Amino acid sequence: MTFRIGDLVKLKSGGPTMTVTRVDNLGIRTIVRRTWFTDSKKEQGEFPTKALVSPPPPVAKKKVNVTRGDRGPSE
Repeated sequence: MTFRIGDLVKLKSGGPTMTVTRVDNLGIRTIVRRTWFTDSKKEQGEFPTKALVSPPPPVAKKKVNVTRGDRGPSE
């Protein structure tokens, strides 16, 4: 799998969603540097691409339309 700067990734074993900030092709393998936040602390780390997956896309929230004055049947 190929990753590019700005891609969102996760470890195959789980954990937070992280942003790819650097990709180093070392010939035999590619190392991906990622950045994420734990509470408000910025964290970084490097893992081989085989340890990473792209997370599923976020589920779109259903838009609810509410019209003013539509309050259902009156008592």
